[in-house]
Amino acid sequence: MKKALLISALLILALGCRLSNIVDEVTRTGEQPLEQIEPRQEQPTAEYRSHNDPAANKDVQDAPPLFPSEEYSSSPDSPDTIYVDDFSSSEGGWDVQSSDNLYTNYVDGTFHIAIYSSFYDAWANPDFYYGDDAQIEVDATLIGGEDDNNFGILCRYSGTPSIPNFYFFEISSDGYAVIGKTIDGIPEYISDEQMMLSNSINQGYATNHLRADCVGSQLTFYVNGTNIISTSDSSLYDGGVGLIAGTFDAAYTELAFDNFFVIVP
Repeated sequence: MKKALLISALLILALGCRLSNIVDEVTRTGEQPLEQIEPRQEQPTAEYRSHNDPAANKDVQDAPPLFPSEEYSSSPDSPDTIYVDDFSSSEGGWDVQSSDNLYTNYVDGTFHIAIYSSFYDAWANPDFYYGDDAQIEVDATLIGGEDDNNFGILCRYSGTPSIPNFYFFEISSDGYAVIGKTIDGIPEYISDEQMMLSNSINQGYATNHLRADCVGSQLTFYVNGTNIISTSDSSLYDGGVGLIAGTFDAAYTELAFDNFFVIVP
């Protein structure tokens, strides 16, 4: 399926996206609105469903081993690194929440975002703010559900959970990628009208090292060390960082994130 944004009754999607430089591209169709997350909770409710909860009755796989982060990533020990989180503790203050549609929490030294509904997105932010140009990196592993998903990195996050602003750099577990933006809660692809296929993405239950560079109006997306998308946009100039995951037709997906860090480019 193509992965394009759905124009819902509540959100009017402005089209007119521009492609700057896509590597290994093939068009794709599909639909997806950006649903809003629930208000932040300090602890998940008793009804939360995690990746290893038998009551969830989901098709959960054993997580594949993470590729060595140093194989693709910059050095998190660089003097220009201003934030590092390996999710071994909750001191990073990432959003922990749960509902019938989503679950986010620290699990076994990683940070999980699980989605339990079709056409649903959720994101999480740490207790850290750096509003200038940033290079953001993370390892992301599909551990549950189908590969008709989307997940990645946020930069320049501002606003509120119900009316957010941010750039998103996303891939899917079936090999597609896109850069987009959400302005006042309305999402839009800006690298192209649709997600584009890239052979740099490890598909299925696998780990991908993601890097998003937000430098001035230039937005660059690297997957496993390869620059797959570069585009420009001047809508947002400052804001925080975060992680995002979502679904298309599939009713369940779960991602484990690790080795998150932010560098001053």
